[in-house]
Amino acid sequence: MNNKVKISASTPSPEFKVLSISGNAGDVLENHKVNDSALLLVRNGKILYSEKDREQELNAGESWSIPADVFHKVTCIDESEIFVVLSTSTKMRFEK
Repeated sequence: MNNKVKISASTPSPEFKVLSISGNAGDVLENHKVNDSALLLVRNGKILYSEKDREQELNAGESWSIPADVFHKVTCIDESEIFVVLSTSTKMRFEK
């Protein structure tokens, strides 16, 4: 069983890109961080956003500001799709 989310990217302008992240219940985007802040938007479903000391459930239509340089992960509670809007120069690094 593969419990990793699916990610695709588009670049609608030279300044920003949009990641489309989708998964089934239980799928996870493992611990990672970005070097610039980003905006997470839940298109459908329900997710759990987790940082070291806090967790936040987010439903369709809700958003969350992702801080720069903070490890976090996203777990799909239901079948879900989220969008993450970030600068085109933003880099993502996964925890080893």
